[in-house]
Amino acid sequence: MVKNNRNRNIERSIELFSLQGELRSIHDPLHARILELLKAGNATFKELHQSLGRAKSTVSLKINDLITLGLIEETISATDKRVKYYTLKAKQVGRNTKGTPALFEQSIAKLDKYVDNPFEFTNAMFRSVWYLLDSFGVDSQHMLAILGEEVGKQVAKTLPHKNQDALVKAIIELYKKHKLGYIKIVKEEPLTLHLFDCYQCGNLKEYERKLCVFDKSLLQTIFTEALGKTCTLHELACAKAGKTYCEYEIKS
Repeated sequence: MVKNNRNRNIERSIELFSLQGELRSIHDPLHARILELLKAGNATFKELHQSLGRAKSTVSLKINDLITLGLIEETISATDKRVKYYTLKAKQVGRNTKGTPALFEQSIAKLDKYVDNPFEFTNAMFRSVWYLLDSFGVDSQHMLAILGEEVGKQVAKTLPHKNQDALVKAIIELYKKHKLGYIKIVKEEPLTLHLFDCYQCGNLKEYERKLCVFDKSLLQTIFTEALGKTCTLHELACAKAGKTYCEYEIKS
């Protein structure tokens, strides 16, 4: 019985709203319906009550919930103090009506197996986040690119500067040490690298999107920051597409 309840919760429609840079998830169907009505414009309590067809006390309670969450605001009519208008303050950025995706469930199910393996545990946890965001229509690719850039800026501070050969050797050791994959230099000019056992996409052939956008952004930023000049990284091949490696070309 508990298992069935859990499945019903997972399959419930969830709306995702953005408010001042923060994401708010809405699980309650009546909350979601009120927000949907207000997307068309301001509405009075009477109009919302008539559209929802629920008891006034219930509608009032749900409206107050949304005001507390900061998703809508209440104003009093300038011509009639008895009339209240409600306005949507947040922007809808995603919707999930199909429940959590199978890949999310599979990834979450691995967490207990990886409790004693920090790398695999963290990897499974972050993959779960990406799968879930994608199920809401959120562009995780863009988010991963930003994350890769910011991480790259910090990592670059610890690596050799102004010397490309020393930098590449340090990056190879970095990936090896943290089990991110094995990097092989296949061409010196332009610098071309093969990344084997890519921790991001090497075993994700069933996933529709490529997660190695993080590595691409990370490496490009490291080269740019450490060498003190703009470097561009081109992805020539991806392990997800059937190769045994991801191939990157770096030009400055």
